[in-house]
Amino acid sequence: MDSHVTSSKQTALYNWHVEHGARMIEFAGFMMPVWYTSLNEEHRKVRESAGAFDLTHMGEFFFRGPEALDRIQWLTSNNAAKLAVGEAQYTLVTNERGGIRDDVIVYHTGDEEYMLVVNASNVAKIKAHIGEVFSPDVFEDRSDEITLVALQGPKAADILGKLIPENLSQYPPFSVFKTKIGKIPLTVARTGYTGEDGFELFVENSDAMDLWTTVLETGGDGILPIGLGARDTLRLEVCYSLYGNEIGEDSNPFAARVGWVVKLKKGDFMGRDALIAMKDSGSDVQLAGLESDPGPLPRHGLQVFQNGKEVGLVTSGCLSPMDGRRIALAFLPNNLTAIGMRVEVEQRGRVTGATVVEIPFYKR
Repeated sequence: MDSHVTSSKQTALYNWHVEHGARMIEFAGFMMPVWYTSLNEEHRKVRESAGAFDLTHMGEFFFRGPEALDRIQWLTSNNAAKLAVGEAQYTLVTNERGGIRDDVIVYHTGDEEYMLVVNASNVAKIKAHIGEVFSPDVFEDRSDEITLVALQGPKAADILGKLIPENLSQYPPFSVFKTKIGKIPLTVARTGYTGEDGFELFVENSDAMDLWTTVLETGGDGILPIGLGARDTLRLEVCYSLYGNEIGEDSNPFAARVGWVVKLKKGDFMGRDALIAMKDSGSDVQLAGLESDPGPLPRHGLQVFQNGKEVGLVTSGCLSPMDGRRIALAFLPNNLTAIGMRVEVEQRGRVTGATVVEIPFYKR
């Protein structure tokens, strides 16, 4: 497919990506860079120094007014009432069955103002869900007007600290604040999905190119632009869930290891009764980490066996760019999740042994 001729949406940084040799793919309705040089080089750059990601395909919904908190509380599983202005939290948008419509981050960005950042593939679905629950005027969808740049890695704070007047040491993880880079107004959150320290920078599309080039120029040799390929391997090494892989509409949050953001005592919310029943009854399976023996890489959707009997399913897998291990996440029966248990992964008739290992696979 010619990346220059497409009916998919283009971010404000699209031309820059193409001009700098990015391999472009269609993802969630957008043309996005999957890598510029190589997945492994970009992955290691984020772990060792810093990387900048164009994440404009993500969605930004705003809730404002005296009922904003109540709306967020009904839509999401975590307890947003605990958020002071300037704080954020990871949470789930659950359905009536207790499954997961999306995993999102809620930002308390001002008095009676919250921003909900949703996954790119779920923007239309969550917008429709909100419309089913509340009247259309209760929130504003600014997804097409905002560019999101993620600055991630151990040198991210040094780079951003050169550009803004605030002292970043006063902002712990999951902080959010408004500031300026020169004349560019932006919202800064100390969040990300790489397992590294980092920031997510929200700006108007008209300011996107200035922000992007300023961040890269300030980082110099210590930063690279990073594509979606490395974003996926980075999140997998630290075992962050990917919607459509580890979690989905039919997921049990407790089995998927995201039950810690389900606050059943906060009051009523969508799917609460089903989630109470889910927690009380327990689950026969759990998400576990695997390291496979030399051979084909364990990939999403592959079946897991033990002694010839199918016992589970791989949700995500890759060759770790940091240590070369063949790593994967898989749902396995509870009696097979102990560290050291042996199973097999089948791919096109070839069976490769794998060992249940401690997760996350990588720790900063």
